[in-house]
Amino acid sequence: MLDSALQFAALNFAGTSVSWLELIAFAFALGGVVLTARVSPWGWPPTIVASALYGWLFFEHRLYGDAALQLFFIAVSIWGWRAWLRPSRPTDGQPPLGQMLLNQNRLSVSSLSRTALTRVSIALGATWLATGLVLSRFTDTDVAWLDAALTAGSLFAQVLLARRYREAWALWVGVNAIAVALFAIKSLWLTAILYALLLALSVLGWRHWRRLASEG
Repeated sequence: MLDSALQFAALNFAGTSVSWLELIAFAFALGGVVLTARVSPWGWPPTIVASALYGWLFFEHRLYGDAALQLFFIAVSIWGWRAWLRPSRPTDGQPPLGQMLLNQNRLSVSSLSRTALTRVSIALGATWLATGLVLSRFTDTDVAWLDAALTAGSLFAQVLLARRYREAWALWVGVNAIAVALFAIKSLWLTAILYALLLALSVLGWRHWRRLASEG
């Protein structure tokens, strides 16, 4: 009964119907990224819910890489939420995390070294190739390489985000640009709009985190 209700069309957009499933997932995802861009730990719970809903939606549209990726997103989001809430030891006179949150200060962010950035780039490329080969040979998807690019890029961006590296947002810019094209191809127009908004927010997040990293 729940499955039927969520698949029911909530509205029509660009000549196609948008299900309640896509609409609710859209709302949770947008709320999560806004809070996360502000370095708030409370951005993770709506992100977890959105990942579960989008996993369901993507599987139904034969986006198997992205559907499987949502399970990873849920695990990393739980990890990231716990890491952002875990009290930190005061260093150089800095108050512990609990006091920082009470004072409405933000968590610190950092940057990858050149060596680390090179290693991440190589690993990202290898993951994209491997994922693309698996999807093209063993599934019936018609967008194997775009799906693989979105899957690999999202995986690395999410890990960098949870570790509070500012380069996460630069990677999200590329990932979200690919996502807009992919979901437009699949006629998931509301999700394509979501990722267009996420693309803009990624640029803002990148600028904000770059400033925080320079201040740190």
